[in-house]
Amino acid sequence: MPQDVNVERVVAGAVAAACRIDAAALGRDTRMSDLEMDSLSFVSILARIEAELELELGADDTLRLLATQDVGELVAAVSGMVSRERDGGNRR
Repeated sequence: MPQDVNVERVVAGAVAAACRIDAAALGRDTRMSDLEMDSLSFVSILARIEAELELELGADDTLRLLATQDVGELVAAVSGMVSRERDGGNRR
């Protein structure tokens, strides 16, 4: 897993790319429902997060991320998963 990675930047970049918007237009309070994503967009976000952060998201992780209400909550959830992986945990 990359050590000097900015999780917020990775998540915002993944959301922006999937939704075809500028990452600068996203705030932590941007509601996921306002982004009008379809299931393929969300899969694209997850794939990019997994690739850039070298994470393996399990089914529970995916459901947790799917349930996030805004970008800040998504960032916090992914940050927790990154911390868990760095600590050697494997709870899914």
